[in-house]
Amino acid sequence: MIRRSTLLLIGLLLAGMLSGCLSTGSNEAKAPQAPEPTVTPEPQPTAKPGADTKKDTPSEFQIQTRLLDFHLIDERTGYAWGVTNQSLRMYRTLDGGQTWQNVSPPSAGNFKFSPGYGQAISFLDKQRGWIVRSDLEGKQSTIWQTENGGGSWKAVDLPEQMNPVVLDFQTPQNGWMLSITDPSKADSGRILYSTSNGGSTWQRAADAQLPQEGTITGLTFQNLRTGWLSMEVKGQPKMYRSEDGGRTWKESKVIAAARSSEACEVVDVLQPVFFGSDRSKGWIPFSCPSSEADQFHGLFTDDGGVNWSYAPFKVGTDKESNAFTLPFFLSETDGWYLDKNIVYHTSDKGKTWAPLNEDKILSRTWSKYPQLTQLQFVSENVGWILLETKDQKRSVLVQTKDGGKSWSVL
Repeated sequence: MIRRSTLLLIGLLLAGMLSGCLSTGSNEAKAPQAPEPTVTPEPQPTAKPGADTKKDTPSEFQIQTRLLDFHLIDERTGYAWGVTNQSLRMYRTLDGGQTWQNVSPPSAGNFKFSPGYGQAISFLDKQRGWIVRSDLEGKQSTIWQTENGGGSWKAVDLPEQMNPVVLDFQTPQNGWMLSITDPSKADSGRILYSTSNGGSTWQRAADAQLPQEGTITGLTFQNLRTGWLSMEVKGQPKMYRSEDGGRTWKESKVIAAARSSEACEVVDVLQPVFFGSDRSKGWIPFSCPSSEADQFHGLFTDDGGVNWSYAPFKVGTDKESNAFTLPFFLSETDGWYLDKNIVYHTSDKGKTWAPLNEDKILSRTWSKYPQLTQLQFVSENVGWILLETKDQKRSVLVQTKDGGKSWSVL
């Protein structure tokens, strides 16, 4: 699923400006008496392609908004969303993007900015998901919960003032939400909340124990006890680790090896990404930014983060077309990235990257939609790319079923 230094700060601040409030009480807040949504069938395309038909034009009439983001659950199930008139429009596919259902939460308005995955939206699997919605005045926050893939939603009001920038669930019951106190300040204070009942109630896990200086660039929990917090402090990357569910944090020295190996003066670091059922393998993305392009690199672990190895990718992306989007790793070995209209693949932790053959449909689509918004693979074969126009008024999804060698428009 899902951003460097200043660009990362902008993204987090925009997410933070979905400001709202969070309850620390022990009782569940009453959900507003909004009717449960009904899934209204969308008009179907005039010609529905077969499962193996390659398309170079998008399906019509199914998704009625410019998509801002998406998240794949498996090869057939995925969610995509945008904002229309400050209201969230969320769609679900169960057939690999051939058809879509509108599964938007009821009354989930006032999304002035893009609700990013892992910031305002989180899905644990194809059925269970959470959305944080805040009104524009910062007076009311609501968390919407679904246990049936968006067929119905339960709302819980969160009355304590907050500005959420990270939303991370590890089990159906256990999740964390990181809030900054003032989204207008780069060095804003922050508070970490946790839930053990699926988001119905939240408690403060840490505030004064969190590093208060610097800019947050990511937060993730490896398991119910081990968490990782990445930051930029006075232009320097920092990584913090918690071993008690987020209550206390200590600085990790994991970045030191990368800094000693990398010649660039500035390093932007993001949160680790862990793989597998035991989440013992993972990587930390970081980059060396410049005025024209960003050079990406990675740190990899095979033992749950005890030891990390440095891998200089020696690949970069053009800021005019691929800004914000990192290479995507499906496992600790296999990754992909897009440079303009060419897809590159690695199978050795980024040590070497092989360009895949130019695909005519992807090239033709990229010429009309030359901005990369999101890249995700859900298996060795199936991956999606979200592209948009330079004026950010239109977007399109493209899909591969052969590991990035060929593409079709959804």
